[in-house]
Amino acid sequence: MFGFRTAKSVLININSTITKLAKTGETASKTVVTTVGSASLVKGTVDIAEDLVCQDYVCLTIDCIGVCADVLTIATSFIPGPNVTSVVTIPVSTSCKFFRWCCQRSIFNFGCRR
Repeated sequence: MFGFRTAKSVLININSTITKLAKTGETASKTVVTTVGSASLVKGTVDIAEDLVCQDYVCLTIDCIGVCADVLTIATSFIPGPNVTSVVTIPVSTSCKFFRWCCQRSIFNFGCRR
């Protein structure tokens, strides 16, 4: 009976440690997602201002979509539980940034040309 109680207490300690690590990982994941979303939001806001100045409404629309995705990423990171929306919102935001990059390099026939 002594061996069973010892094994049970060891398993309880292991389970407790795994639970703590999982919570720490979830917190770290939310921190990374919020940081990425915030940095992307700032860049998207600057891009929107540039698009307004040169009256490039195609890139302006794409940048607005990207900024909305960034805001959604940040807002949903505060909801308890796993952040499943970042699987969609971060690629949308990144795709919008890439589209704007292509516009600026004259890869498309429209957009602000630098």
